[in-house]
Amino acid sequence: MGQEIMTDKKKKHKRYIRRIVGIVTLAAVLFVVLGTMDKYVLMKNDNVTRRVNGFYLEDKDSLDFVVLGASEVAQGFAPAEAYIRHGLTSYSFTVDGNPMSLYKYELKEILNRQKPQALVVEVNGALYGDGYLHRPGPIRMVTDSMKDFGNKRELINDLCRDDKLSHYIPLVKYHSRWPRLFNGSTGWKELVAQEERGYTLFRGFLQYANEKDKSEWKPVLYDAMDDDTSQDIEKDCERCLREFLDECRESGIEHVLFVRFPHRLSGPYGSGINRMANRVGEIVTEYGYDFINMNQKIDDIGFDMDADFRDAEHLNLSGAIKTTDYISDYLVEKYNINPVEQTEEQKEGWDNSAEYFRLLNDFWDKRPTKKGEKGWIKYYGDSIETVEALDKFAKEK
Repeated sequence: MGQEIMTDKKKKHKRYIRRIVGIVTLAAVLFVVLGTMDKYVLMKNDNVTRRVNGFYLEDKDSLDFVVLGASEVAQGFAPAEAYIRHGLTSYSFTVDGNPMSLYKYELKEILNRQKPQALVVEVNGALYGDGYLHRPGPIRMVTDSMKDFGNKRELINDLCRDDKLSHYIPLVKYHSRWPRLFNGSTGWKELVAQEERGYTLFRGFLQYANEKDKSEWKPVLYDAMDDDTSQDIEKDCERCLREFLDECRESGIEHVLFVRFPHRLSGPYGSGINRMANRVGEIVTEYGYDFINMNQKIDDIGFDMDADFRDAEHLNLSGAIKTTDYISDYLVEKYNINPVEQTEEQKEGWDNSAEYFRLLNDFWDKRPTKKGEKGWIKYYGDSIETVEALDKFAKEK
């Protein structure tokens, strides 16, 4: 009788163990499935998402420098051009409307993956104003892709004013996007193609096909060339800038260059923004770092204030090449940055990026510029459409 009771207890124990194993297995499967759905289907999958995700595809400690900033950098700095010119490897770590409050957290993400010889920081994030520091859009663009959970938690607790849970579990935010499973517009193929390649084609750079109507541009530009006067930036922006500068000091990066990319400056607003940029430069130099206001280097760079801009805030392809050449020349000449040794596979990838960037240059004046034209695509960057358009152009050359 006692043996039968023991046998029955063993059977119950085994059933109990099997149930636990089954529940744990089911939970693990659901976690993987939902995580995959979040990343490839439900989350907003645009060029910004792929740009940030693409940074994590770069081989560890393989980049000579990183450029940090907002959309001015994405459209104004071309890593493939810096590679063609100097053999330097780089990446544009940017999100649109990137406020200064995010910079220190983005720097931590960068340093978790790379040990760059230099960091280039575009300072526009300090000029937006205090009202931008907690904007949910740019914050979510970063948190959706962050790999360092501790850094992510610190960012969310510090900056998020909306539903914090949704930053940890994207399904909470993106659950209403389930219909995209069935309409073919998820964009998941872009992420898969990027991951299969193992790197982003243009390393975070993109250019929109259409430029703004230049007949609508304000004809009278503010001349910043000789204006080195300054104007205070907003209080919390300055606090965030100084916090970021403290992080730079502790980062171990030997060379940190702060720049203000060229903008078309008009009227009182343009002069005010330029003077605030100068104030940022004064703060930066307090910490021992170099600052370049590129609107004061227009002649040195060889800028055409009409021909080199897509709109008042962003450069076009010719402007991006000039900015890239100027910055990469500065890094080489001032800081003596030299290319890190690449494996054959890494070199093959960068040579491929350089080849496609050359194709983009040759193709640019022939591109369809209006929606509806044959072959028109919205932008050229790290996308399947870009590769297909440039491959077709190469065959027709």
